[in-house]
Amino acid sequence: MAKIILKGIDYSAPVSTSGNDYSVCTTAADVSEKVVECKSFILIPGAKITVKFTVTNTTDNPTLNVNNTGAKPIYYKGSAIIPKYLAADCTYSFRYNGTQYDLVGDLDTNTDILNDIDAITCGRAITEVQIVDALPADAASHPTTFYWVRG
Repeated sequence: MAKIILKGIDYSAPVSTSGNDYSVCTTAADVSEKVVECKSFILIPGAKITVKFTVTNTTDNPTLNVNNTGAKPIYYKGSAIIPKYLAADCTYSFRYNGTQYDLVGDLDTNTDILNDIDAITCGRAITEVQIVDALPADAASHPTTFYWVRG
């Protein structure tokens, strides 16, 4: 049988029940080298791997090592992934470009809401946050969100 290799996956090999470009990463949050096994994966430029992380990454410059092919940097929009971008119980697709794994798609990297809440509470513990959508009197079509903090 001839080998069929498409996007870094050997489709002529038997396929696992979970798919042949999917894996689960259980590497600890504070370990930068994220290790996964993926049956039939071959590291070539354009190779695709989809990974579900069981813990949120907390390290700077994490790497991905698939099938002991070597730890390669993980990038998002041209920069190394930063802590917490790879979240627990989330699944991400990556493409290997010959040097690094590029995260495919977009992430919600907006942390302004957390900064706003911290500014409102001045760092005090929050016991209850109630979010209410309201319409300003002069702009009925522009909803605004108000925060009340009790505690």
